[in-house]
Amino acid sequence: MIKSKDFIIFLKSLRLTDFLMVPCSIFKPLSDYLLNNKTELIFPPNEAHAVGFAVGSYSVSNEPAVIFMQNSGINNIANAITSLHSLYKIPMVLIVSWRGEPGKNDAPEHQIMGEILKKYLSLLDIPFKVLSKNWEKESREMIQLSRNEKKPVALIVRDGFFDGEKSHSDDLSEKYSLSRFEAIKIIKDSLEEKTIFISTNGFTSRDSFSAKPTKDFYMLGSMGHSFSIGAGVACSLKNKKSNFNTVILDGDGGCLMHLGSLALVGIEKIRKSRLIYILLDNEAYESTGSQPTLSSKIDFLKLAEGFGFPQIFSTTKANDLKNILERIDHNKAAFIFLRINRKKGMGAIRVSDKYNCEQISKRFRNNFTKK
Repeated sequence: MIKSKDFIIFLKSLRLTDFLMVPCSIFKPLSDYLLNNKTELIFPPNEAHAVGFAVGSYSVSNEPAVIFMQNSGINNIANAITSLHSLYKIPMVLIVSWRGEPGKNDAPEHQIMGEILKKYLSLLDIPFKVLSKNWEKESREMIQLSRNEKKPVALIVRDGFFDGEKSHSDDLSEKYSLSRFEAIKIIKDSLEEKTIFISTNGFTSRDSFSAKPTKDFYMLGSMGHSFSIGAGVACSLKNKKSNFNTVILDGDGGCLMHLGSLALVGIEKIRKSRLIYILLDNEAYESTGSQPTLSSKIDFLKLAEGFGFPQIFSTTKANDLKNILERIDHNKAAFIFLRINRKKGMGAIRVSDKYNCEQISKRFRNNFTKK
């Protein structure tokens, strides 16, 4: 375990100053240190945006950017690596967390990427080292390689690699009275009997399962794809002339990661479906340590209008949410925007402690055998 402060000072000593991060819990001590010490840390909505930023940054500074990402994020950058960095000869330093490392217990969504991480990096022609107690020497060699050969390199860090001070982030309870758990409980109590739920990954799925263990499509990974999944469900239900609602429970980090998926509401069949997209915004990647998203700077209501949602609602209060759910017109898609606090739910049970991913899918599909 090394001090986050020592790692950042070391990187800066090598003239590296542009730091970007798509959060992972392994990086929490590091992000806490950077945020506490007011070092500029950029949080792009997804990893592909980060590597695009790195191209622009290098073009001006002539120094590679440093991008911290979970190993699952390699999937998001594969196209940019092969059709941008590798072709244009742009160096970049990836600090990659090794979730799902073979032989270690981790959540099921990390298993495949954990097993293939080294092979995947090799396939993309990204030289790498797994950092050890000789991390300074290993890092220096790889960073020099990136500069010399003008290509991306990866430094892989295991769970527990970083140590550092803890941050004391605002839970937003003085600003917003509604918690995610309370909001989801209200939603499920109001709509359960006539609704199919899709719950995005992280604490949203845990709170949804804890509030009421309905047969949701509980996402354990695949961050950013909840709206696409829900749109597919709503479209198919429309084809079957079903009277059941499709409710998507998403978070600000998940929404921003693949924001373009909301354009699917422009398809007439989806726009006129019983789809309800509920965005629970607490301005943070709470599941990985409450690192800030960019959501506080964004007008989601104007975005929803621009994407073409026929109905748009917003509130921060429990009673208002109940009223909104009562007056929705179920003949056309709706967007509900909720500013919430970061208070923890009632236990936040991990769905994977009871069901594996195949069982979650089977339970979800069982909804449609009766409807």
